[in-house]
Amino acid sequence: MKRPLRTAAIMQPHFLPFAGYFDLMQRADVFVLYDIAQFRRRSWHSRTWIRQGKQAAMLTAPVHLESGARCPLDAVQLGDDKGWHRYALRRLKHVYGKLPMSLELLFKEGPPNLVDWNEAGINWLAEQVGVKTHMLRSSQLAPPSDIDATAKLVWMCRRVEATRYLATPGSKGYIDETKFESAGITVVWLNYDYRHTLPDESGVKIFPSLLDLLLAEGSKRAELEVGRR
Repeated sequence: MKRPLRTAAIMQPHFLPFAGYFDLMQRADVFVLYDIAQFRRRSWHSRTWIRQGKQAAMLTAPVHLESGARCPLDAVQLGDDKGWHRYALRRLKHVYGKLPMSLELLFKEGPPNLVDWNEAGINWLAEQVGVKTHMLRSSQLAPPSDIDATAKLVWMCRRVEATRYLATPGSKGYIDETKFESAGITVVWLNYDYRHTLPDESGVKIFPSLLDLLLAEGSKRAELEVGRR
């Protein structure tokens, strides 16, 4: 008897991610926040793209690393020695005008832990575009630490009884599909082909945060971008 199809997606908790993150999420039956990874500076863990005029500009959350340069992602705390939350709100209001009160509360009263804040931001954006996929953290699943990256993904997929795994273009360099096949799990690759882009200062088109599209053009347009039709 064949197992019922159940699709899983696993992604690290990004700071106010772009539309593709939520497209991935809405295609899955279960979405796992990979919170057991190492924190990386100058990564999507603590920064995203918004707009500045007609170009893309970085919005970065300062962090405090108690364990030095290398630190588990779930141990990273947000730093606010320069009043980052107030600065971010002023910047967003300058660019987009009046903000939803729930978004203001996220910045003013959001959790001090980076993973907790990112999860809250992801949940807020998902709610705005009607994505309701069940979410849990990899730390809840507790995969073995002595296996490689692909083996951990396979292990977590099996834990949530997934028969399909959604993979992003950025993971092609390290995913070994044969390990999924051996576990009876099909890898489905998601292509990044979205309309909402902004040029950076050099003219290269990038995908900004879904927040940019939501605040600039509204929830209906944002829903279309993530495939919620």
